[in-house]
Amino acid sequence: MELHLLLQRSKLTNGLTEEDVEKLISIAEMCEFSEGETIISETSRARDLFLIDHGSVSITMSNPIDDDKSEMMDKFHPGKILGEISFIDGSPRSATVIADDPTKLYIFNYEKLSSEMEKDKEFGYRLLRSIACVLTEKVRNTNLAWRNLMMC
Repeated sequence: MELHLLLQRSKLTNGLTEEDVEKLISIAEMCEFSEGETIISETSRARDLFLIDHGSVSITMSNPIDDDKSEMMDKFHPGKILGEISFIDGSPRSATVIADDPTKLYIFNYEKLSSEMEKDKEFGYRLLRSIACVLTEKVRNTNLAWRNLMMC
C-alpha cells in the first residue's frame, strides 16, 4: 500500500499537517520479515516505531511464572503502529512481536524522528499528540477486553 494512505489508515497522521506527513515519509524505511521471524524482542531497548504495511504479526508476552512460556496478547494487521510505548518513554519493549507470515513494515528510526522533532517543536508536539491518541485507543480496547472477560 502507498505509505501516505497507510499512514492515514494508522491514524498516526491525525492532527498532522501535509508537511508533517512528508517528514514521516522521508524517514520511513521498508523492512521485510519472514514468517516466524522476531521483529521486536521483549525487553530490548530499541525505540523505533513500526507501521505494518503487509502481513500480520502476533504480540506475545513472557509468562512471569514460567520464562519458557509466552502468551499471545493480540494480532495486528496492516495499518497498525508498533513500538509507541518505548518510543515515548525509552523503557524496554513490553512485548515480543513475531511475523505470522511474510510481513513488510515501515520503520521510523528513533534518532532520525527525534532529531526532526527537536528541529521543529510544533511537529514534535503534533506527532506526540497523535501517538498519544493511538496509545489511548489501544488502552481503551484493552480495558473493554478485560471488562468482557470479567463478565464471563
